[in-house]
Amino acid sequence: MDSQITTTTIQQASLAPTVFSILDSRIQFLEYQINVQFDSKNQNGKNHLSAYEQLMIFYNKTCKALKLLQILKEWVRESNAAIILNLLHEDSYLNYSENQLERMVQNRAYDLIHTN
Repeated sequence: MDSQITTTTIQQASLAPTVFSILDSRIQFLEYQINVQFDSKNQNGKNHLSAYEQLMIFYNKTCKALKLLQILKEWVRESNAAIILNLLHEDSYLNYSENQLERMVQNRAYDLIHTN
């Protein structure tokens, strides 16, 4: 029985660094995608307006995801790592605004700290 409690505690304690690492990897990948997309070698010269519109759509979508991931990364705590990991599953964090997401993970971190 004690070994189960210890194992669970160890698993929970190691979740925050893992979640932080996942967030960091996703952020780096999005930054790489932005750099590749904006590289002049990847732009075709056939229709500049269409290419620009596609680039801006990509940029807006990617920047939103990047901002949300940075918010999650900033608020990773042991007390809310499981919630953040759940938000990363199937990219459900994208369903929230920056303010909603920050309030959610921030409040959860504070609630868990103050109830213990």
